[in-house]
Amino acid sequence: MKKIRVKDVSDEGILERCRKEVQVDDLAIEWNLHNDLEVTNPTESIVAIVVDLTSIDSASDTQLRVYDGKDNPVDMVGKRYMNRVVMVIWERDRKYVCYGKCRVGQIRKDQGPAST
Repeated sequence: MKKIRVKDVSDEGILERCRKEVQVDDLAIEWNLHNDLEVTNPTESIVAIVVDLTSIDSASDTQLRVYDGKDNPVDMVGKRYMNRVVMVIWERDRKYVCYGKCRVGQIRKDQGPAST
């Protein structure tokens, strides 16, 4: 699983870095605050997730764990990345679980406005 520390933590900076990594131009990011033990199954349009650990302290055990489709652990983002923002290039058929409260951005292929 590819993890990247993001230096420019603005939404546009994150999206620009993601464009370089996944070779997709039209991307959008949506941020959510996840509760402890909340399981998230990203849709197929997700190309990366961004874990914001800038607000956790050294005593916190906040972490995000990634699992495969059979609930086997794949990787995690935790204390090692304290006070950082980390992008994880996403692979299909995976899910993530937050242990503690996690702020996570999902970066998806932007489909643009719906046509009517």
